[in-house]
Amino acid sequence: MNSMMKKAITICLSLCLILAMTLTVEAKYVPKQWRCKTCNKTCTSYGYDPKYGGVTQTQNAGNYCPVCKEIVPAGEVHMYMWDFDRYYFLCDSSSGKHKNYQDRVFYHDFEQPVSEHYTNGIRDF
Repeated sequence: MNSMMKKAITICLSLCLILAMTLTVEAKYVPKQWRCKTCNKTCTSYGYDPKYGGVTQTQNAGNYCPVCKEIVPAGEVHMYMWDFDRYYFLCDSSSGKHKNYQDRVFYHDFEQPVSEHYTNGIRDF
């Protein structure tokens, strides 16, 4: 009976782990639109690279912090970070402005909201 109980608990925990992993998968790809720089036609993305890069910004005392929307007090330093996703586009315009395939391919980086905000090394949210 004891081994049967261990097997049931193991199966239950395995199912819980599988369920937790499926719920934490990143959101599905949603195409975005952006204008071609060459011919100004609106194009739809064909793929993307999530969290392609990130940016860290620091505001010293006396400067405005756009995250907490206040002037950084004396003796404090505010640091905040955000990621961006790179979306890839292929212009399908029949315009003569595109001389070859390389002219038709382009990308655009879309910023995500600020993910972290620190004050003197302490995370604020």
